[in-house]
Amino acid sequence: VKATDATFVKAKSDYEDGRAVFEIEFVVSSGNTIKEYDYEIAAADGSILKKDFEVEDHWYHGGSAPQTGISQEQAEEIALQRVPGAQAEQIRLNLEMDDGRMVYEGKIIHQEREYDFEIDADTGEIISWEEESVFD
Repeated sequence: VKATDATFVKAKSDYEDGRAVFEIEFVVSSGNTIKEYDYEIAAADGSILKKDFEVEDHWYHGGSAPQTGISQEQAEEIALQRVPGAQAEQIRLNLEMDDGRMVYEGKIIHQEREYDFEIDADTGEIISWEEESVFD
C-alpha cells in the first residue's frame, strides 16, 4: 500500500509481552472497497510482529461476495445455537479476512451478556468465543 493511498486511524506506542511496540492502524479506500490494516511493529528493530487486514461491509456494494463454505445465515444460526433464547435481531455479523482466511466475526447481546465470536467461513467451526457482562 502506498502511503499516499492510506488514511491513518491510529498510531501509538505500547508494551506487548514486555517489549515496546508500535500499533499502527490505517484504512485504504478504492472504489467500493475499504480495507482496514492493523500492524504491530517491534520498536527495537522495526520488525513486523503481527499484521492483519479486514474488508469492510461496503466492499460488496456493486460486486459479489467472496465464495465461502457457509452462508451468513448459516453462521448466524451456528452462533445463536450457543446462546439459548437469543434471537436474530440480537446478532451482528460481518464477513472479514483474518490471518489469511475468511471468517464471520460477530457479537450477540442477550440478557445483559455480550458474546464475541469468530466462525470459520469455510467450515462453520467456531474459532473463538468470549462472554462477558455488558456492564464490564
